[in-house]
Amino acid sequence: MKKLIILALALAICTGLADASLTHTGRIYDETASGLAPNPINLLPGSSVILSYHAEKLTSSAMGLTTPYGYDILDVTGGGSVNDINITFTHNFTPTTYPEYDDVGVITLKLDSNAPVGAVYEVKIYTGTSSATCYASASRDVCAVPEFPTIALPIAAILGLAFIFTRRE
Repeated sequence: MKKLIILALALAICTGLADASLTHTGRIYDETASGLAPNPINLLPGSSVILSYHAEKLTSSAMGLTTPYGYDILDVTGGGSVNDINITFTHNFTPTTYPEYDDVGVITLKLDSNAPVGAVYEVKIYTGTSSATCYASASRDVCAVPEFPTIALPIAAILGLAFIFTRRE
């Protein structure tokens, strides 16, 4: 049976450029940067999702400056491990417009095929060299949902017993 994991990703989004005047607010958008990423993000073990980074409140001094993306795994509960989630970035953060900039399809989030049901992960994504320069954050919860038969079979059994015992002869 395949495990259905709801990855309601605790993506604490932080941005930290080297200078306070370059600080901005970051958000995680869907793959095409057409809106906020869903909450929760549903992933099956072994599958992945591509996300975009949306920056707001950029100043003209941030134009063309390159800073790396980074992430921290802050908390793992429910039997999960920090190795269950793999986060990669296709390139560094280099805004070309202001006050807003969309870095489309830059984040790839992959859930390991052996991730346990019930695991919860909290991850912080930021731009810059350190999460200590965090300016803003948002979060998503990472939860697991049992498969359909886990819920449906006991309910069907209870309904069947109720039908048998209430049957009149």
